[in-house]
Order: sequence, then C-alpha cells, then structure tokens
Amino acid sequence: MLCSIYCSTVMATVRDVLAALPDDAARSRVLRWASDAVGVASPVGQSESSRNGGGWPASGAFASLAELLDGAQPESRAQRILTVAYWIETSTGAVEFAAQAINDELKNLGEGVPNITVALSALISKKPALVRQTRKSGRTQQARKRYALTSAGRAVVTGLLARASG
Repeated sequence: MLCSIYCSTVMATVRDVLAALPDDAARSRVLRWASDAVGVASPVGQSESSRNGGGWPASGAFASLAELLDGAQPESRAQRILTVAYWIETSTGAVEFAAQAINDELKNLGEGVPNITVALSALISKKPALVRQTRKSGRTQQARKRYALTSAGRAVVTGLLARASG
C-alpha cells in the first residue's frame, strides 16, 4: 500500500516537472538520462528524435554506415565501435544490440575487431560508462550478451559529428 501511494506521488511530480520543460526534445533527453541514471532500459517504440536524444544528429542523415563513419571521422577503435552502435540503434530503431552485430558491420568495412566483447567491456568500465550491458542469455562466459549505448556514449558520437561538420 505504501509503495502505491509513494509511486503515485513520484509519478505526479515527474509529470509536473516534465510538463514544465520547453519541448518534447527536452522531455526525451530528461527521460533518457533518468533511465540511464537508474540502469533501466529505454522504452521500446520511441520515435527517431527521442531515440537519438531529441535534437541530436540522426544517423538517418547518412545513407550508409560508411558515410556516417566518414562524417564522424572516429580516431580510435573505441570511437568506431560507438559510431557503429549509434548507427545500429538509430537506423534500425533497436534499443539494444549484440556485440556480433557491431563486429559484422566493422568487418564489412574491413575494420573488424579481434575481440569485440573485450572492447565493449572497456567501454562499459569507462567513467561515465559509454555502453551498458542490458542482458545475457546463458550461464557461461561465452553467453550471448546484449548492449545499449548510454547517453554519454551517444554524446561521444554526436560530438564527433559536430566536430567534423563545424
């Protein structure tokens, strides 16, 4: 009973605070930040503008991953991985991705990563984390893991795009 009363109060407060924000893009950024802050997966079925952070450059501005990589001009393997993850999330509408999907895209461009799971683990361990693991299927170390970009990871890619265009 106490939880339902407390939850109703919190939901009403959140509604009022979000309503005070200037536009949907701002509300989307705040909701994405809040879900990242508490480690909850982003909602499924978001629009393109809310998926990419509301107002951030969308990968849809590029016809292909190769064009996005040319536009972002990543300087490190980590930046290339983040850019490909950004492409997968924004071009397909996926809220999470498999490590193999990242490496398949990189291999298609002749830039495969020897151990993509280790590379993603390094991005998870950064402060703030650039990627987060969302789930794991199976019990062994080789189990299939799913990942998602954090707001900080998206900010790295949009920063690369802004730097390259400006």
